[in-house]
Amino acid sequence: MSQIIIGHGLEILETNHIKEYIERSGEDWKMEHFTATERRTPELGSSRIQYIAGRFAVKQAVLKILGISVRPDISCLDIEVQRLPTGQPTLVLYGKCQEIAAEFGITKWLLSISHTSSYVAASVLAFRGNVTDLRLVGNAHPTV
Repeated sequence: MSQIIIGHGLEILETNHIKEYIERSGEDWKMEHFTATERRTPELGSSRIQYIAGRFAVKQAVLKILGISVRPDISCLDIEVQRLPTGQPTLVLYGKCQEIAAEFGITKWLLSISHTSSYVAASVLAFRGNVTDLRLVGNAHPTV
């Protein structure tokens, strides 16, 4: 079985909007939208808002793929962006989001986060199929 892209979510946000949310509600907004793992990051100075906005954009892109929005049985805390030792972002789902992804047969997620001082963009791909075939997807120069 080969892999099939079954969803693509793209989210672009203004980092100033995220900064305003945090300034208005402080830690409450971060507690509502980010897991303990996501909040436990080294101080990034001026890049901190871009980091937070990037993770929030990923969560919004994932919700688009799953065809859902945040509701009482869905939480942004059900979507966690982690960082591999290589620095590559990776995704872990919990609760209802994990259930919906399993119903779709999603076996692999690929995500990319980019930012400037004003904007952040997150692109998320959801795959169904044999994940061993995906080793070529992320390589710019596959081996023959």
